[in-house]
Amino acid sequence: MKKTIRIAFILCCLLLQSQLFANTVIVKGYVKDSANHVVANKTVKIYSTDSTNNGCLLSHTVLTNANGYYIDTLTCNGTIRSLAIIVEGCNGLKIIHDHSITSSNIVESNFIICTILPTTQVVCKAAFTYTSSSAGIKFNGSSSTTVAGDTIISRTWTFGDSTTALTGNSVDPLHAYSKPGTYNACLIIKTKKGCESSYCRTVVYTTASYDCQVQPMISIEKLAQKKYRFNSSQSTASGVDSIVQRIWKFSDGSSLDGNQINPTKEFKDTGLYTICIHVRTARGCEKEFCVNLLIHDSIPGIVPIPTNCKAIFTYSIKDSTIQFNSAGSTANSPEDSIISRTWYYMDNVTTVSLTGNVVNPSYTYSKPGTYNVYLVIKTKKGCESKFSAPVIINRPPVPTNCKAQF
Repeated sequence: MKKTIRIAFILCCLLLQSQLFANTVIVKGYVKDSANHVVANKTVKIYSTDSTNNGCLLSHTVLTNANGYYIDTLTCNGTIRSLAIIVEGCNGLKIIHDHSITSSNIVESNFIICTILPTTQVVCKAAFTYTSSSAGIKFNGSSSTTVAGDTIISRTWTFGDSTTALTGNSVDPLHAYSKPGTYNACLIIKTKKGCESSYCRTVVYTTASYDCQVQPMISIEKLAQKKYRFNSSQSTASGVDSIVQRIWKFSDGSSLDGNQINPTKEFKDTGLYTICIHVRTARGCEKEFCVNLLIHDSIPGIVPIPTNCKAIFTYSIKDSTIQFNSAGSTANSPEDSIISRTWYYMDNVTTVSLTGNVVNPSYTYSKPGTYNVYLVIKTKKGCESKFSAPVIINRPPVPTNCKAQF
């Protein structure tokens, strides 16, 4: 009798153990691509496929971790007999693994998904150019390309400062930077067929006015023995700009502010005077023009400052050092000569200048980028000319023969 009871007890324990295994199942495995690289954050779906009355209806979703590994525990009040584990492969095709549950209650299901690109790959390329002015930097993304039959439907601009990205589909935005400097601007394009491309480059913003399209002029009319009217109505600015300020300066120490086009002035003594007008435009361009006025007891004479001298330079690059040569700069006439050369290197957010009369200086930049270099010459007879050109310091090539492995 005791032996029969002992056998019945053992059978009950085995029955309970088998039911425990069927009620809890652990599913685990790895997801890798065809090159044996782990695939992180990949969705794995787990379904019960038992259709009997005491089966469990389960549906779980789990993500792979950074090592391509996933694990999930399934429990229910009924019996878990079979599972389907699904991972999406290439081009949306599903890979399905069917498993029957054994007494170990552990299912290991590993997946290999392919890395083949679609046969009809859409190609596009983002690109842009830019120009710097006193109002900011004008970008132009019209050089971005895509394949025939496709169109760009979205352009997102980031300007490298604290401002938010410009979304939409603007081709040539104007961005006003708060201060001069070097910024990393980027353009991201998206096309109708789903192609996406990004392009970034360093842009340099400077408020220098050497390239401003404004030309001040002065005409003089004698009203009395030492009284004159000056007229700047012939001064011009570019078609999209206008002169908003004129400052008149006289070599006797006096000046007139505001925006007077034709002021009058009476001088106290005879002699040779220099009259200058400094103009500023709505876009921040500034330029100055001067003439000499001889006042004496008879007819006055106007001696204009020569204007046909010319500043120019060439350069060569070795690593980050620029060698300049301004020997091609010319004076007003054979009787005139260049007595001053001033160089402005515009290094990052600072302006580095070199004064004197150096014909072929060199300068080493601290890091890659695009820099505007300016040369200002002055001659013995008072002629002044400015010339500017951008120089590009490229980043040294990055070695490509290193290899990471773990």
